[in-house]
Amino acid sequence: MDTYIEIGSGGQAIGYPVLAQNLGYVFPYEPITPENMIRHGYQLILDNPPAITDSQRLDKLGFSKKSDGTISYDYQVVELTREEALTRLIRFPRAQLIAACDWTQTADAPLTAEQKAAWATYRQQLRDLTKVFSDAVNASDIIWPNNPHVIAAKANAANLPTTPAP
Repeated sequence: MDTYIEIGSGGQAIGYPVLAQNLGYVFPYEPITPENMIRHGYQLILDNPPAITDSQRLDKLGFSKKSDGTISYDYQVVELTREEALTRLIRFPRAQLIAACDWTQTADAPLTAEQKAAWATYRQQLRDLTKVFSDAVNASDIIWPNNPHVIAAKANAANLPTTPAP
């Protein structure tokens, strides 16, 4: 979403950034475009964040006027700690996968004992990922286990047994 800043008579930024949709309430009879807003003393804040790797994050430091007269956000690239990397690469996606199969472990789940055990094994494999891939730096370093539905589909396609690998 576009953000604008009011520009004072000396060319300096005044106040706080304003979302384009909010400027629509102030200037309801014209489109909110960079050209129109310049006439009203507002300049678009450009957002061009630098590229980062899986082991980095961006901290937005604010914005500044550049030598070409544009205003853009300023970023700092920060290396993730080991715990932050594991949280981003494994813990967040793993929590979603585990939550999506919580139903398989309830007493009234419509599964056989073998199917329930297969799902329990899968869930344990998910929990073990932070130990197995504790040195992961990129998402591609992690090999995610297949859930029992995927294993069963592959087995049916190849006419193989449906129990997951240990």
